[in-house]
Amino acid sequence: MDLYYIKIDEQKRGPYTLDQLRSMWRVGQITVETPCCDAGKENWTKLLPIASQFDVSPRMVVSDFDMPFGNMILFIFKWALATIPALLMLTVIWYVLFALLDKMCVHT
Repeated sequence: MDLYYIKIDEQKRGPYTLDQLRSMWRVGQITVETPCCDAGKENWTKLLPIASQFDVSPRMVVSDFDMPFGNMILFIFKWALATIPALLMLTVIWYVLFALLDKMCVHT
């Protein structure tokens, strides 16, 4: 079983197993920038090579969303404008689809 040491606030902590590091990663206690080294060695590197084994992104929790009313209105307006190209593309797709279906149908 591989054991690792990490440094948090310049203090050496551990040793930790890969599963323990994975748990710390999930709750955001450590990042890819966290210094780490294999137990028994003194070559400190960033956690990035080990983090690639975690197969999970760190969890992010939004606890508060504070935006002035005027900025919220502007945000909603921009969002509404951003939907226009998508609606135009859907309209063209539907037009082409119905034109093709109309040509395929036999008119009597």
